Amino acid sequence: MMYLITYQFNPPNPNGTLLVGQNIQNSALWSHYMDNLWIIDTSETLEQLNARLMHHFQGTDRLMIVALNLWNQYTGWMPPELWNWIRQRTTANNPQQPPLLTLPPLPTRD
Repeated sequence: MMYLITYQFNPPNPNGTLLVGQNIQNSALWSHYMDNLWIIDTSETLEQLNARLMHHFQGTDRLMIVALNLWNQYTGWMPPELWNWIRQRTTANNPQQPPLLTLPPLPTRD
């Protein structure tokens, strides 16, 4: 299953950010193109993933984990490597059904 994980430490905690990143990298296929935002592919359930990450957070911190249903349409302006990684993971997890993924055109800059 693929999940989007995002978080915020209040107040900022560089060590916490480092530990969360190491935790994610040690146990899942992952992609990380923006600060405090990860997309992972894991066999863990949402509850297992939450339990594994929650010990890094305290009362004023924020953590959000969303299961990604990538058969829906989505778009954005990200590097082609990220779109390719998502496409590969989606196809690997659901070989019967092709993803509805089209790469958005890059905006032109004048």
